[in-house]
Amino acid sequence: MSLNSAEAKIRTLAAANATMQGIFGTGPFRWFFVREPQGYIEQGTICRTRRVSAVYTYAQGGRLCFEQARIQFDVLDQSQETARDALTALEAFLGTVDLMNETPAQYANFLLSERSTIEVQIKQQIYVWSADYRIWNNLGITD
Repeated sequence: MSLNSAEAKIRTLAAANATMQGIFGTGPFRWFFVREPQGYIEQGTICRTRRVSAVYTYAQGGRLCFEQARIQFDVLDQSQETARDALTALEAFLGTVDLMNETPAQYANFLLSERSTIEVQIKQQIYVWSADYRIWNNLGITD
């Protein structure tokens, strides 16, 4: 994963945020790309992200360094209420994130959809609340 990808930048910002640390821990920070390691669900609430797609901006000279990444955030927990509350906190956090420049809220992140599912991992039910976001990202800026 590239350091200037939206996923890496958001994870870095979340790891430094006190609310996100309170939900996803600090040692380890339970925020993973695509798939969580087996056995982590017993340690607490987990976030996993995956890139669904991206739209890139072009000019006459070629592709610019701006993207609109579509990212799915899955929050997993053994309690449905805890997973839902964690997703609500994650959505509030994403409302403060601006990956385009240093002036907040100029490029808003858009919630596209939200849903819940149940997964089974080693004979236990895991509740998953998911949110699909369109995130503006300046690829020329690294955190």
